[in-house]
Formats: sequence, C-alpha cells, structure tokens
Amino acid sequence: MPTEDRIDVAGTPYDFRQTKSLGDAINGMADTKEKGFDDVFAVNPDENNIIATLSDPQTHCAVTIESSRNGMILFTANSFTKDHMNFVRTDGIGYPHEGVAMEPMILPKPGREKDFSEMTIKKDQPVSYAIKYHLNF
Repeated sequence: MPTEDRIDVAGTPYDFRQTKSLGDAINGMADTKEKGFDDVFAVNPDENNIIATLSDPQTHCAVTIESSRNGMILFTANSFTKDHMNFVRTDGIGYPHEGVAMEPMILPKPGREKDFSEMTIKKDQPVSYAIKYHLNF
C-alpha cells in the first residue's frame, strides 16, 4: 500500500538511477529474504518516455521500455529453483534469477488519503495508455 514516504535508495542495491549491473544488484541482495527483486520502483520517464533499459554487455542485446507511467515492477525470478520450475532450455531444471520481468504501472498517489484517482477509469470515459518495448539484437 502506498505511503506518503519514499524510501531513499542511495547506496543500496535498489539504486538504479544510474546504469549499473543487475547481477551486482542481485548479489547485493544476498542477505535478504528474497535474494533478488520483486519490488515496485518510482520512475521518471525522460523526454522520450524511456523509463528503463536492460542490456547484456556480452551480446549487446537490449530491451528499452517506453512508457509515460510513473512506476515499474522489477522481478528477478528469485524463486526459480531446481524443485519448483521446469525449463526445457536447462534440461528441466530452473535456477534463481534465470529470468527478469519489468512491468510498467501507474503508482497510486502517496499519502494518507489513499488517492487512487490516477488509477480510476470512469464509466464512458475512454482512456488509452501505451507501453513500447524496443528490442535490439
């Protein structure tokens, strides 16, 4: 549930305001219960509505997310284990952090009044949002 407080991410694995390695950030979560990310982040779209880029420095493959939304969920498949997942690519064995999901969303306004007005669609009032995933191979 949103609160009026925002958590300062400076100096933590949650600080993605500058380019950094997702693997290093996950390693920084080793002492937490989750051992990775399943969290909501407040984001600020840039002038082109870019809110995130995930890239692989070895293959130079990348996905850039374009959205006017102000939030994003980052999930790093922390619970993928040998016992609970079944992947063809790995001969039926799942491993933690084998996948990542980045899901843009609209954040409720913070505050004690629980203002969800930005997330409410009124009857007979069309609303349209777009999320674009730009893939580079």
